[in-house]
Amino acid sequence: ASSKDENEAVVSTQSTGETCAFFTREGQPAVENLNEMQCMWFLTESARTYYSSKNWSKALQKCHEVEKHFVDIVEDQFDFHPYSMRKMTLRAYIGLLRLEDSIRGHVFYNKAAELAIRTYLHLYDKPLTDVNGHGNGETDELSEKEKKKLASKKKRAAKKKQGQDTT
Repeated sequence: ASSKDENEAVVSTQSTGETCAFFTREGQPAVENLNEMQCMWFLTESARTYYSSKNWSKALQKCHEVEKHFVDIVEDQFDFHPYSMRKMTLRAYIGLLRLEDSIRGHVFYNKAAELAIRTYLHLYDKPLTDVNGHGNGETDELSEKEKKKLASKKKRAAKKKQGQDTT
């Protein structure tokens, strides 16, 4: 993706956040408010946008926020177990147990997990380095001059390391 595509993705995410601000609490950033309200469609789409613009850290951050929301949902249900037994709301309790059995199969959880896995696999295949200033280890977009400069820099670093090893 070109830097133009990356800029468009960032602008798109920002404009979406601005639009959502009309429906959230005033005086608080819309994105923060949507996260607090566990608005998972926004988080998964933000993660997808960051992934497509090669902003790996932000994409993973959004995926982990979705996962944290699901952990919070499960933890919030612990108080319901004794309440159901005390009030004898067996039907609601069975519904809760079914929810806990299937919560990790939710569409948003699966989207976030798939995106996190794709991101981790990409980072494994192309580890982060500061080769081209973007920290993604890809040299395809570098000009010939930049590639030669990078190769020269690597040679100097190798010589320097060799000199340190002998002392």
